[in-house]
Amino acid sequence: MKASGSSAIGAGFSCKNLNYTLGDKILLQNVDLDLAPGDVASVRGPTGAGKTTLGLVVAGLLPANVKAESIRELPSCWRYLTGELTSSHLSRCQPASYLPQNPLDTFVFPSVFDELTAITNDPAAVSRAIDYVGLPQFTIQQELSQLSGGMLQRLSLARMALVKPSLIVADETHEWLDASGQEILFRLLNDTAQAGGVALVLQSTATDRIPATHQLSMAAGAISSSPSGHLHPDWGDLRRKQYLHKGLEILRVEGLVKSFSVGHSVHRLLRHIDLVGHGGEWLGICGHNGAGKSVLCRILSGLDKEDFGSVSLMGKRTEANERRKQVGYLFQVPQLQLPLPLVGNMLRETVAASDTRRRVAEQLQHICPNLTEQKQVNSLSPYQQRQLVLTILGARAPSILIFDEPTWGCDELEVRRLIDSIEEFMNENRLVIIVSHNERLLDAVCHRTYRLRDGHLEVKE
Repeated sequence: MKASGSSAIGAGFSCKNLNYTLGDKILLQNVDLDLAPGDVASVRGPTGAGKTTLGLVVAGLLPANVKAESIRELPSCWRYLTGELTSSHLSRCQPASYLPQNPLDTFVFPSVFDELTAITNDPAAVSRAIDYVGLPQFTIQQELSQLSGGMLQRLSLARMALVKPSLIVADETHEWLDASGQEILFRLLNDTAQAGGVALVLQSTATDRIPATHQLSMAAGAISSSPSGHLHPDWGDLRRKQYLHKGLEILRVEGLVKSFSVGHSVHRLLRHIDLVGHGGEWLGICGHNGAGKSVLCRILSGLDKEDFGSVSLMGKRTEANERRKQVGYLFQVPQLQLPLPLVGNMLRETVAASDTRRRVAEQLQHICPNLTEQKQVNSLSPYQQRQLVLTILGARAPSILIFDEPTWGCDELEVRRLIDSIEEFMNENRLVIIVSHNERLLDAVCHRTYRLRDGHLEVKE
């Protein structure tokens, strides 16, 4: 199955002296970019460099208040836009195919079936697309709410394979994917290029597996031809000493089982989970997309119930509603935990005592100087949103802090700052659990790392 048609499309992208401003903020300045049919360009840069803005402009998803000396061969969907970026624009725009950092931003329908059949009514083509991205066939019968972040990203790749775009813009798409999912993404990029299309890959945390013909870097809205940063960040300085002294037992999971229903069938996701964690420990959990990592997080934090087995905190067997009070869980998408419009609104609604609220606000200012109470939550970067949620959770003094893919949307410096913030919350009576595809980071910061495979936790050697 190809990502593009077999004939060369010849849809390149070229701009000269491209500038983009939002109010008085310069997002792009004097950008020159020339992508010929068959090119795959990798653009690396820190958070705030302007990568997403560039991707939206290339994909034709930003309004035409762009000042440039010349722009030729823009995607044809540009002229259909009214200026407001919406899910329907992202999912239906042709011939560009834009994959945002958060795949939830592109879906229109509640079910997998509706999402894919909106593109084609050919059931065989839908089935092939599901196979191509490594999802089980029963996924077609599932609701989007039943899928993990990695599975949602694979679904977005399946949709791309059905659309067969001439232009792909992948904005930090690989962050939600495991190693096999990343290989599928890179194969789609390569297939599109070989068919005469163009691909633009935007990334904060670099990977050397992208089949790029151009390696570019970006900072302060400007592009240069010299890539910046390390392909693989060295987390060695974060490496912890072997955990020798076991503190108080915080968590004990025994024989945990969780199944879910699809149509008339029942699929057992977690078959038999055993896990013990002590105060002062950092535990890591890795595993492929759909292995059940996020489901396990939800059960441990009391947002979901186990079918069988037990979860004990501080030596006492607990029900889900009890765990919600004692476990802090930071979602893969932190914005889902920030429903109110302003930072100040969130602090007032989630931190009861005024003196604690004042201390939390001061702590936030120390961590993120620009994160004031007047800031709009939806204007914050994923890193800032994560720091805000972490600070709110820390104010509750939970005995366990769980982080689901905490590095998503963060550059290397932000990851280090986030680890520092987690460290500040730690003491001998707290347990930290980090779920991530970034095994290099887990190996560095965690005392023990487990791999979730076939419904069981195995100690990672």
